[in-house]
Amino acid sequence: AKDIDRFTQVAAKKSSEERGIHVDVRYVPITSHVPFGKVVAATPNGRRAWTALSDGSSASHGADRNGPTAVLLSNYHTKNYGMTNRASRLLNIKLSPKCVAGDEGTDKIINIIRAWCDLKLWHLQFNIVNKETLLAAQKDPDSYRSLLVRIAGYSAYFCDLSRDLQNDIIERTEHSEL
Repeated sequence: AKDIDRFTQVAAKKSSEERGIHVDVRYVPITSHVPFGKVVAATPNGRRAWTALSDGSSASHGADRNGPTAVLLSNYHTKNYGMTNRASRLLNIKLSPKCVAGDEGTDKIINIIRAWCDLKLWHLQFNIVNKETLLAAQKDPDSYRSLLVRIAGYSAYFCDLSRDLQNDIIERTEHSEL
């Protein structure tokens, strides 16, 4: 990803100089990752055709198998300061409520936030909810009207989202360990 970023930055700079205009590279799949995915074929990372793209710099569904710390390190190793629009560096992490319960859980989430700060990453947001709760909310929305979730740079009531976006949030990897 870093090589692709670097290549596009060089191409944009060259194009800017040749044309005498400012060319800015932006890839921001943070509010459109679900609809854009419907028109994008399969990708080399294993993402199936016509399914949601990853949101921001989050991993594709199921690709973040080594825990939240590995996700942070992957983001660190792909960040590119040449991008003028850093919104694309938004990172969502879905956590099981059990892994952040109690004082020990609080310490764990504090440590992951500190690691994020130490790595100087741009935007980190959590959903602390399990798949079962989200599925129950789909089946009985009236009982879950106050369920807020992080989408990609914004929060929304889960039951007000489209079914496709609800499914996207449900399919995000749920980390049970920090």
